[in-house]
Amino acid sequence: MKEAIKRIALIAVENPEIHELEINPVIVQVEGKGAYAVDALVTLVKE
Repeated sequence: MKEAIKRIALIAVENPEIHELEINPVIVQVEGKGAYAVDALVTLVKE
């Protein structure tokens, strides 16, 4: 889960046009098998 949070944060930092990033739920598998998002919503900044 820690690695997933780091990667999501990096996406937000590298893409300043992202206003909101909602991921719910995140399914965490057994250690070493990763995690995946079931649903996600990205809201961009209006110009």
